[in-house]
This record gives sequence, structure tokens and C-alpha cells, in this order.
Amino acid sequence: MEVCDEVKIDKDTLLQSISRGTVTLEEAARYIAEYINDEPEAEYEIAVGTDSMTYDVTKFALAIIVHRKNTGAIFFIKRMYHKQYKKNMLHEKLVAETQISLDTSLYLLDEMLKYNIDLTDEKSNIQFKVHMDIGHGGPTKEYIDELEGWVKAYGLKYEIKPNSYASSTIANKYSK
Repeated sequence: MEVCDEVKIDKDTLLQSISRGTVTLEEAARYIAEYINDEPEAEYEIAVGTDSMTYDVTKFALAIIVHRKNTGAIFFIKRMYHKQYKKNMLHEKLVAETQISLDTSLYLLDEMLKYNIDLTDEKSNIQFKVHMDIGHGGPTKEYIDELEGWVKAYGLKYEIKPNSYASSTIANKYSK
């Protein structure tokens, strides 16, 4: 377990995939493009979400889910360990989670254009969303406006609990 001082997402970030093993974010983007191009008429939902849990260190888990509706899905996971967050630092951890998801999303948006896939095209058969582990019930509700506004500022769509499965279900499982 490598403990870092800062969150850094770039093309060389290593992710885990059940079907592909260890891949870089750049390779994951290529696999996502191939997956979409295998059935280009299908409907897709791509979700990027991050969750964290604090023990002796804070364990972040990033999930990238590519759901081909009515057919299946592929996903990629990245676990990161950071020492700077304490259990009582909820706001700071939520900001870090959102930053990881945004950095990943922005990279994927640019990278997918190399494969002629525009994830922001409202008329396409692909929905791209950032999933945040916040909701109207519980202590995260006071940060909803701030974090939604941040994601909206990038022109991205988003989901919060109970619909943010990439962060609140998949990433949550890997952050424990």
C-alpha cells in the first residue's frame, strides 16, 4: 500500500479491471472506445464516481463504469491511500472525491475525442455523468449546492444519492 500526499490523475494512472487486469487510464479509454464501437447503436451510460473511507489513512476508490444498457457493463477501479485526511474532515474528503472524479472525467472527455466519441453530445446514445457520494439525507446535504455547482461549471451532468451508484455503491465497496 503506497500512501500519497496528493491525488493525481493522469494518463498513466493505474486502474484494475476484471476483464483487462492492470491498465493505465489511457488504455482504459481505448478499451471503453472499443467496447462502444463493438455495438455503436446500443445505449450507454458512463459513470465516474469516487468514495472514501478513513482509517489510519484515507482510502479513496475511483470507479469508472461503462454500462451498455440491457447487455452488460465493464468497469475500472483505482484505489489510492492518503494520510492527510482525518475522520472529521468530511468537507475536505468530499472535495477530494469530487476532484478525483472531475480529473478523471475531463481526461476521458478529451481522450475519447481521439476515437471520435463525444461524451458531451446531447444527441448521442451515450450519457456521461459524474456520480457524487452526497445526498439529501445525512451530513453531506450541506455540501450539495457547492459540489453540484462545481461539476456544472465544467458543463457536466451528475448524479447524487440515491442515483449515484458509481460512487455510493461500486466505489464504496472498494473503499472499505
